[in-house]
Amino acid sequence: MTQNATNYLLKNSDFKYDENEIFKNDFLDRKVIIENLSNLIWSATQSFVISIESPWGTGKTVFVKLWKQYLEKKNTPCIYFNAWENDFVSDPIIPFISTLDEYVKNEIKNIDDSKIKNSLDKAKHLGAYIAKKSLPVILKIGTQGLLNVDTEEVKKILSDEQLKEIPGLMSDIAEDAIEEFSKKKNSINELKKKIKEISGELVSENNKKPPLVIFIDELDRCRPDFALLLLERLKHIFSVDGVVFVISVDRKQLESSVKAIYGGEIDACGYLLRFIDYRFKLPNGKIENYSIQLFYKYSIPELIQKRRTTNSNYDQNYFIECINLIVKVFKLSLRELEKIFTEFNLLLRILKPETVVLPGAIFFLLSVKIKDFQFFEKLIEKQISIDKIEKKMEELEVTLNKNEKDQFHQLQGLFVRFISTDVSGESILDIPNKYKKIDGDNTGNWSYNSGFNIDIHKMWNIVAVINEYLSKISLIKEFN
Repeated sequence: MTQNATNYLLKNSDFKYDENEIFKNDFLDRKVIIENLSNLIWSATQSFVISIESPWGTGKTVFVKLWKQYLEKKNTPCIYFNAWENDFVSDPIIPFISTLDEYVKNEIKNIDDSKIKNSLDKAKHLGAYIAKKSLPVILKIGTQGLLNVDTEEVKKILSDEQLKEIPGLMSDIAEDAIEEFSKKKNSINELKKKIKEISGELVSENNKKPPLVIFIDELDRCRPDFALLLLERLKHIFSVDGVVFVISVDRKQLESSVKAIYGGEIDACGYLLRFIDYRFKLPNGKIENYSIQLFYKYSIPELIQKRRTTNSNYDQNYFIECINLIVKVFKLSLRELEKIFTEFNLLLRILKPETVVLPGAIFFLLSVKIKDFQFFEKLIEKQISIDKIEKKMEELEVTLNKNEKDQFHQLQGLFVRFISTDVSGESILDIPNKYKKIDGDNTGNWSYNSGFNIDIHKMWNIVAVINEYLSKISLIKEFN
């Protein structure tokens, strides 16, 4: 029997594609970008490298996977290589050729009878040889590690007779190293030929539309040495006609990897230009559309509806407006937004059944926890002044128009009253008049609604509600 989605706890999952309608779930409007970049690739006659650049958590992986689906639909051969998942090895050439091997075997029927099998077997053999035979490693092993110590240390280790033999030994090592280098260089040239043959045979045997497109994802998350060696391998080994590389990367992070290896004084941007022919900065897209998708993906409306109380006045459209307002003021990335909805889904399941749900306030607190944890902790402990809250809100609202500011001020009023009132309703701080309602009897009732459209009649109940939110959110953070 099928159960409602609200019965299940959800976590972040891979983007789902509709094979028949690729852009059906393209909430970030990537279609035109993908079409234009595809036309660029199809016009290529030489090998070149495109970098798709945007900061962490802005949807690069979703973009390249969507693009891959589009190209495959257009009969262009594509390979996806997750660099970060393979950086546990010393040389990226091994997992890279392994990925190529797996792809070819899946694509080519009756591979044992195909011309491509010989090219593939040769490529695997040459790749393993190149990875194994590295000049620095040979020199280090040949001298039993002595090249890594100074002269005085060598004298302590070796006898006088052994010291006399070093010049001849080094001469032999140098000769062997040069011979090994020559073999390695020839192997690289041979491997390049085999990669070109594989690319051509993939296109001809399956009647594909060239070129072969290889997507390299999450390079910026790799060990610095692995990331840079992979770029070197692409340039010197895999850069052949008929192959185009698409690298998705956080440019700043990759430049940090360059500096980690070569020192802070190096021109990291200039260094990377050696490997990248065409840079494309991925636009942010319409994050509002994405937030609506997540709103329904995580069953937020159903979960709220199941626990609504008599003093709730939940307006779904208004709440979506509030989400987008908070996304705007905090400049949330796609990954941060997904994390917040994951935690929202969890929070709605662990709140007490009788607890009033203030969706905007919850979303705000979850955003604060991610973007400014120190401020969040001060709210929990009520170790923050009204002035500090007002200053924080002023910093956040600088990009808002007047109507948006009026809406956002409701949250400001909510949290001012929260830190100023205990759970019994007694004031523990003097509340400025602008947060009071003066209506004849000067009762000082709170002038704002719930902070996002919920009518509040008893402020001390709301203090208890916010206390529970903070308590449960603090519990959730222990899972992170």
